[in-house]
Amino acid sequence: MTKKIFLTLSLLFLFLGGCAGIPEFRPDNTALLIIDIQNSYLPVSGQKAFVANVKELITRAREAGVPVIYIAHTTQYITRNTQGWEFHRNLKPLETDIIVEKRHPSAFIETDLEKILKDLHVSNLVLTGLASSACYGATARDAAEKGFMTIVVSDAHADPRAGKAEELNTALEGSDNPLLMMTADILFVR
Repeated sequence: MTKKIFLTLSLLFLFLGGCAGIPEFRPDNTALLIIDIQNSYLPVSGQKAFVANVKELITRAREAGVPVIYIAHTTQYITRNTQGWEFHRNLKPLETDIIVEKRHPSAFIETDLEKILKDLHVSNLVLTGLASSACYGATARDAAEKGFMTIVVSDAHADPRAGKAEELNTALEGSDNPLLMMTADILFVR
């Protein structure tokens, strides 16, 4: 029943051309970011639902041809090709996905992320990841400041510290950039 209602609402959304203020998430204007969902930052509270939501968004993005970009935090303690650096076992990147390594909280500082997004003609960024109070939040703020329509997926980001994801969601209520949406409301179209 719930899936039928969601499908009906999704089709109505497409038929009406979307709602004012909500961008259309197409492969030619959107990218999905998977921020720091690495073993070193897990587990987190509510991890099962969080991972399921991120996995659902990855599946939908890939089916629609929307680029999926993984952000990997790399430090002297978290190095490439180690267990801690690896992404969660249910959220592994494919060869067609893009991986951007970063050394600072924001994925935009001293990386090629902005150039990659511009080369892909991305204007909309759908963000998932860790940690709400640090890297995820910093990347969301920087994306909005750089002019990207930034979507914070309220049920697809988490934090090792209890209550921090909810704090970010509360702070963004009513904001139009970053825009707060739920996994079920993100509709990628071809």
